Amino acid sequence: MNKVIITFLCLLFPTGAFAGNAIKEITGYNNIKVSFSPTAKSCDLNDTKKFTAHLAEKLAKLGIKQRNDSVVVARLDIGGESFGLIKGHCALGTELTFRTILKSDNISTTNPNVRAAVNRLGAFSVDLYNIDLFAVEARVVSGGGPEKRILVDEKVLEMIDYMANKIAEGKKG
Repeated sequence: MNKVIITFLCLLFPTGAFAGNAIKEITGYNNIKVSFSPTAKSCDLNDTKKFTAHLAEKLAKLGIKQRNDSVVVARLDIGGESFGLIKGHCALGTELTFRTILKSDNISTTNPNVRAAVNRLGAFSVDLYNIDLFAVEARVVSGGGPEKRILVDEKVLEMIDYMANKIAEGKKG
């Protein structure tokens, strides 16, 4: 019974993951990369452009703008899995990461074994800031006429808004 209650609470409230203070220093990004999980199509998620544009708009309002000279990439991963009767609902996960590459010549160490390993690898991907959310939403609701609303898309946009609000809080704090 406790597992059912915990699962239900997790589905009701989106949860934010690690959101450290490094966001204060992030003022720009070179590119936004949006990608879908392999199962996202089961939730009718297939248009990265609307999510890229929405995220870019939200970040710009926070003073985080696209800059060609930036070494930071904003990566938005969106996962979806349909379930339930006639696959009418979707479990959604979104993860926003600001990532950069740290080259081996920028790493100092006195340990020769570590130095050899670092030199062999050459570069490392480093996450400067990360936030993720989980939610459940109905796939589609039909209106009174021939129109239909894709609620999954609306929920992902809402999740991007929530992440932007958390970033704003991190920039203040």
